[in-house]
Amino acid sequence: MLTVRFDEAYKVVLNEREAPSLKGNEVLLKMLRLGVCGTDIQVYMGKNKYMKFPIVPFHEGVAQIVETGEEVQGFSTGDRVVVEPLLPCGECRPCKIGRYNACDKFTCLGVQTDGLGSEYFAIDYTRVHKIPQDLPLEKAVLIEPFAVGVHAAKRENVKDANVLVVGAGTIGNFTAQAAKVLGARKVVITDISDFKIELAQKCGIDSCVNSSHLPLKEVIEDNFGSWGADIIIDCVGVKSVFGEILNAAGKATTIVIVGNYKEPVEIDLTKIQRNEINVKGNITYTKEDFRDAIDWMSSARICTEGFITDAYDIEETGKAMENAVKASLKVMKTMICFDK
Repeated sequence: MLTVRFDEAYKVVLNEREAPSLKGNEVLLKMLRLGVCGTDIQVYMGKNKYMKFPIVPFHEGVAQIVETGEEVQGFSTGDRVVVEPLLPCGECRPCKIGRYNACDKFTCLGVQTDGLGSEYFAIDYTRVHKIPQDLPLEKAVLIEPFAVGVHAAKRENVKDANVLVVGAGTIGNFTAQAAKVLGARKVVITDISDFKIELAQKCGIDSCVNSSHLPLKEVIEDNFGSWGADIIIDCVGVKSVFGEILNAAGKATTIVIVGNYKEPVEIDLTKIQRNEINVKGNITYTKEDFRDAIDWMSSARICTEGFITDAYDIEETGKAMENAVKASLKVMKTMICFDK
């Protein structure tokens, strides 16, 4: 079978390897579509601290089941599925209390272990989710990042709340849309990319603001008035931006951190303490988030038009990664196809 491998930073190799053998609790997947996200780009550039070269990349994928192990329940050959790429230990405290996304020892496909970048992939059947057969592949490949947005929007009760989402990339856009589905009073999203702001407008976000030359404090005042933002969701993960977020946060505001920070951030604990500002961490998703993502995507409650900005055959993975790095402000989601 054809396999993509990153041998070193910026080096993509295509090779042939044997199809995987199947264990009793596994399903054999024929991969159909892959999504390229920011984590994949970090791995490609050798800038993800959890990975080692060589690595088979990618963790966002939609596939068809072509074989099932004897212990598999609830799945049949021919089913279409999306992959939940986190592999938790099942034994630590977070796993035991149902928050396995915060597992002490979890690994992620395409980062700590080989990912979905092969024609066939064998995986424990509990790590896949069935999707409607008629759901377009171009939507299905977006379910994993949408599940991230669903989880982020659920970290604080957004119903009837004023919500500011900082960052209008794939995760930020999906987080804003999820907040609207969950009943937020008003959702505002900011970014420095006109392209991403225009896409957010097409997706029906209440207010979409290019914040290149407008402080977040003014964005909040202009859109929420004296009441301010109840919840600020950081989907950027940039040190300087977090300082601005904290400065803009009013009393009793909740800040949810979704973006992955690459360096430590100094924060004013006095402001947090005296103003009862809640700061919440956020990491990936749970099965419930995946189920909601599939349900909302399948029932057309979520806009995905314009999200797939580039599509490449699997043989063009090197070109796909190169272009994803170069055009970050004008790329939402790059898709890689096994059967384009």
